[in-house]
Amino acid sequence: MGGEEIGFDGGKKVKGRKRTILVDTMGLVLDLCVHGAKRSDHQGMKLLAQNTSQFWACLKIIWVDSTFAGKEFIAKIQREFGWKLEHVKKTDEEPGFTVIPKRWVVERTYSWFGHYRRLSKDYEFLPTTSEMMIFASMIHIMLRRFERQSQNI
Repeated sequence: MGGEEIGFDGGKKVKGRKRTILVDTMGLVLDLCVHGAKRSDHQGMKLLAQNTSQFWACLKIIWVDSTFAGKEFIAKIQREFGWKLEHVKKTDEEPGFTVIPKRWVVERTYSWFGHYRRLSKDYEFLPTTSEMMIFASMIHIMLRRFERQSQNI
């Protein structure tokens, strides 16, 4: 790995690049932003929103995890891009680990990337190449779904 925009996030112990993704309720990638790990998650989300908001103006509510739960950040995204960020969290009454259905949609999408050799690690020189490889893998996933549905008809 090398090339443009690499860094290190000490909090997450990530060296290289991070992938900030926007997915629909089925886990299919609508848009994404690959950026250096030195950028915070908030900066990655803002970068994604800057590139995406004009194409996905129809989106009204975006479910986010606790990383993006700050009231100031939520207000800033709504003011600048017109998206309402809704923090998905477990209730305080539930003890221990609890699966939160809306949250796991994104985690499942990240796990799909592991099935593709070029996405299991970031081997690409340019962030845009990495983004295109993710879109290519999502095309493959969607084609497999269509194939399964056509066989059931």
